[in-house]
Amino acid sequence: MSELEIFTKMDKVVSDLINLIQSENFLDGMYIDSKSIIINDTEDAITFATDQDVDYVKGKEYQYWTHIIEMQGDGAYLHDFELELPQDVYEKYQDKRSQSYERINKVLFEIADNKKIDEDLQNCLSGEFFYLFKYLVFVDALPEFWENILNILKKGGMPCGWKGEFPKGQMIVYNHKD
Repeated sequence: MSELEIFTKMDKVVSDLINLIQSENFLDGMYIDSKSIIINDTEDAITFATDQDVDYVKGKEYQYWTHIIEMQGDGAYLHDFELELPQDVYEKYQDKRSQSYERINKVLFEIADNKKIDEDLQNCLSGEFFYLFKYLVFVDALPEFWENILNILKKGGMPCGWKGEFPKGQMIVYNHKD
């Protein structure tokens, strides 16, 4: 990818993600589907999203969400795309990537604060947006897992956990009620 192509794509992805975050549906707590487990309790959402001992706290059928996000984020795979950039473009890309994350997180944290989303859940969302940004910049079609995450976010839910042995099982989605 040329410098112009990568920077144009980054600007579009930042704009699209900020538009999602600023949309009326974002974290509106109205998410419904028949495939996911939908929860409304904030403390449960925090436990599912952040507790590495969730299998002890909630039951052995639950998986540590942060681990799943990191494994599905596959940083090494995405980093390979970054390393394919010419060196001079890569250095500028790193600066622009940092600025892009800052812009996304500024809007994300502001909106989430206004909706009274717990700080731990905000940090979880930030991680999800981190990987979404990189995939949307470098990959033409999102992997199914990330496509599901993006669709849940667009429809007002917050992915926060997994029940069952991954990849089988069900995603846990938090519906925030203010």
